[in-house]
Amino acid sequence: MKRAHIGWEKIKETLTFTFRPRGFQAVITFCTTFIALLTILILATGLYVRFSTTLRETTLNANQQLIGQVSENLERYLEEMHNTSILIEEILSTRQGSEKEQEVFHITHHLRTDVETVAEFAVTGRMRTSSTDLAPKYDDFSGKKWFEQALAAQQAPCFSAPHVQDLFVGEHDWVITYSREIRWMQAGEFHSAVLLVDMNFNSFQRICSQVDLGRSGYLFLINSNGEMIYHPKQQMIYSGMNDEDLHLADGREDGGYVRKRDGVDYAVNVCSVDFSDWKIVSVTSMSEALATGQELWMFTGIMAVFAVVFVFFISIQVAGFVASPIRRLQRLMRRVENGVLTIRAPERGAYEIRELSKSFNAMIEKICSLMDEVIEEKDRLRKSEIRALQAQINPHFLYNTLDSIVWLAETGEKEEVVTMVTSLASLLRITISRGDPFVTVKEELNHAQNYLIIQKIRYGDRFDFSIQADEDLLHCRTVRIVLQPLIENAISHGIEPMEGAGHIRICVSREGDRILMQVADNGVGMEEEKLRSILQANPEKASGIGVKNVNERIRLCCGEEYGLQFISRPGEGTTVRIWLPGQL
Repeated sequence: MKRAHIGWEKIKETLTFTFRPRGFQAVITFCTTFIALLTILILATGLYVRFSTTLRETTLNANQQLIGQVSENLERYLEEMHNTSILIEEILSTRQGSEKEQEVFHITHHLRTDVETVAEFAVTGRMRTSSTDLAPKYDDFSGKKWFEQALAAQQAPCFSAPHVQDLFVGEHDWVITYSREIRWMQAGEFHSAVLLVDMNFNSFQRICSQVDLGRSGYLFLINSNGEMIYHPKQQMIYSGMNDEDLHLADGREDGGYVRKRDGVDYAVNVCSVDFSDWKIVSVTSMSEALATGQELWMFTGIMAVFAVVFVFFISIQVAGFVASPIRRLQRLMRRVENGVLTIRAPERGAYEIRELSKSFNAMIEKICSLMDEVIEEKDRLRKSEIRALQAQINPHFLYNTLDSIVWLAETGEKEEVVTMVTSLASLLRITISRGDPFVTVKEELNHAQNYLIIQKIRYGDRFDFSIQADEDLLHCRTVRIVLQPLIENAISHGIEPMEGAGHIRICVSREGDRILMQVADNGVGMEEEKLRSILQANPEKASGIGVKNVNERIRLCCGEEYGLQFISRPGEGTTVRIWLPGQL
């Protein structure tokens, strides 16, 4: 049971690590899966586009071949009609009598079941001979369109649009009229007439309907004037129940192209028919042609899903193999967080993992080294404070102060004695205190004031002093005993060597998020060379705790960006700026 519990916990940890949203293993798994999915989609899309383009071209080419075959059949049929008209023309040119001509027309009519009528017309429009004994419907046919076209074409064949035959009374067949001007020489003179052959429309319908353009495909036949010769839904179009764009072939060369209509792509092919001004137009829905492509797309999609699932599980395994050493480093880091600094990561595995382990071990070493440095810094701070305490209890300063008190007592100046003793007691109380290394600004100013009072009594009128501070800064904290050493230096090295009375000014203000203390005197000042080296002086040889000791204590307690700044020129005095943090 215990082993099973441990195994379940390990599996749970692995799954948690794997599917953590920003986990390393999850990132690898999902990125690999996404790349695989994107690659499959790009390839599938490219194949589908290529296949669709090829299928479009194939559909257009196949349709072009089909309507080309229809065009050849129509051309062959029209050529037969034309050859028949030439044969009739040769027979009629002999002009052997109207009975003979009518016999030729009868023979032609009976030999070609697709021929409804054969007739000859004078150029005046009068019917001369026909293949039937029916009486003509009109005496003058010169106003008929087929008649005018024949004369205007000058012996070239002309074909009319489908129409109801209007030659004889009682005849209403649906025909296409072939008409042509014929000429012959007789008695040394040229004569001309118009030959008409009415062809049964069913023959054209049979030729055009033999082609198979799919479930929704169809073709139709138009002439150069945009008149419809044949359409599978011709009667519905004439009755207005259906419509067709008869201008699909306008300005188009023979060939295929794709046209969108009502949001659907259609393959449109155009092919001209010789011996006439007709054009065959086929229309096929591309969606029907691309049905195979859609099936391929569905099959590709199913395969893509299986491929992505397969890649996903393989990626989990590969990412787990890569992430396992990282999990080991993660566990070691958690132990380091708990304070165990004696552990080290094994430097084995892939190059990157070995480098990470080396960096981890180097980091632990650095942490241990920094901890030792912190301990050393604390020891240095403690020793610095001890030196400050020892230096503050300066025997020479105490001797001079006590000697001054005795002298004042002997001269009977009791008030000065009381003031001096009180100030010395306060000074020693703050100096000897071994508590918090920090005091308030108010306490530090009181300490400086007591020191200045003692020195003022000793030196008499050699200097005076002033203290200014913002009220809201008095309760802020500062490093203990930083002003006294600077005041001592100002008196000893600035005021004492000068002639005449000096002045020491102490100011406390806020500069941004920092506190600025300033000790300024109008003494003899310092040379630039001495100013640059003042913080490098040996504190053991300097008076009091030394300027360097003050600067080091501030930087140890507050940070490297804080400390002392000196501004001085010979004969113009010295200003010492003490930079402290706004909050301690």
